Amino acid sequence: MQCLCQPVDGQGNTLNPASLLNSVYRAVLLHEVGHELGAPDHYCYEHISGKDEFGNCYNSTCWTCALKLQVQPICVMTGNITDIEKTSIETLFCNSCKNTIAAHIQSHH
Repeated sequence: MQCLCQPVDGQGNTLNPASLLNSVYRAVLLHEVGHELGAPDHYCYEHISGKDEFGNCYNSTCWTCALKLQVQPICVMTGNITDIEKTSIETLFCNSCKNTIAAHIQSHH
């Protein structure tokens, strides 16, 4: 069965599967480097560990459960950036992550 959907970037441009895969790998690598620099996950852990008695996931920095934001922030730590080549370097990390990373670098490196 052939998939009729076409992957698109943030501007609606169709991506070929090979470039999408490379871009996803780069985004995952950047996300994991963010952890090495102190940035936390901002996505929901519900699918990993369920929810607590209040209906929240167990991630204290989840953008929906813990931070109670109405709109998902643009940040590689939310997992919502898959095409980092077309994302502005200023918006790869949210301000909270930028501050955390800067503090980590100042205190550890």
